[in-house]
Amino acid sequence: MTGASILNFILQQADKNSNDTAYRALALSWLNLVLKDIAGRQDTYHWKFLEVRGTLVELTADTFGYTLATIAADIDTDKAIAVYDKVNDISLTFIPYERFKQLIPDETVNSGVSFKYSLYAGQLLLFPVPAFAAVTGTADATTAFKLRDSTATFITDGVKIGMRATDTVSGLTALVTALDSEIALSVDTDIFVATDTYSIKSNIYLDYVKLITAALDGSTALLIPDKYERVVIDGILEWVFLFDPTLGSRAEQKIVYEASIARMKAENGQIISEIKRPVSHRDKHFGTNELSQGEFPLDRTNF
Repeated sequence: MTGASILNFILQQADKNSNDTAYRALALSWLNLVLKDIAGRQDTYHWKFLEVRGTLVELTADTFGYTLATIAADIDTDKAIAVYDKVNDISLTFIPYERFKQLIPDETVNSGVSFKYSLYAGQLLLFPVPAFAAVTGTADATTAFKLRDSTATFITDGVKIGMRATDTVSGLTALVTALDSEIALSVDTDIFVATDTYSIKSNIYLDYVKLITAALDGSTALLIPDKYERVVIDGILEWVFLFDPTLGSRAEQKIVYEASIARMKAENGQIISEIKRPVSHRDKHFGTNELSQGEFPLDRTNF
């Protein structure tokens, strides 16, 4: 689906010349109003074709908030689906921001492995604040799918499988797949060469819903599958008939558009209240008491 193809069709329906720049610009504004309306339906529904899985967030020690725009510029901050930590096998528990601030008035008090999150002012907020400081050094060997540093103490320093290793010379990154020894790691991408510096950080993953961005006349990606092109057209025709009632009934077209939206919901939507927040292993053990998890970390002494 392209902005141009949609506009060409609408202009034909309105018996307008496709080269009529003024009417074409007006039709483009209608197209974007419909896209905004469809996006706004996410107040109660997730459109599955806009969901993104597993965008990696690189954690920095003692940092509480992570700007969502740097994680993914097209994220709808009210529609984050899940935050999970593969390194420590934890699904973080969501807390509404107002409750979050009641429980955690000073985020600097605790640090460790994060198990709660909230969203506010374009930021992903984590608690406790991450404690893992980046492990840095210089590779002194070139071995396929390995990071080797004879001066390193990877295991002692707390490096774990699933952390993100970056060659700071090339800027390329890989995930740690095995702890071979104190001085050697296995990675999933062959990027490290001798004399290159590296940095290893912990990370979490964020599932979220993308925003539907504004269309341009020649744009090629409206973020709505081609099979729902008719839904968009039905929405635009309501505006066409409002502009020129001689072309059709706006009231009747609105019924047609809402029926199209209902069909799209049936195929792609999931009611927000039906989505269950992931439960961490701590919650399963201690229940959902929001404070107990911080006071009683899960270890063998608690059984």
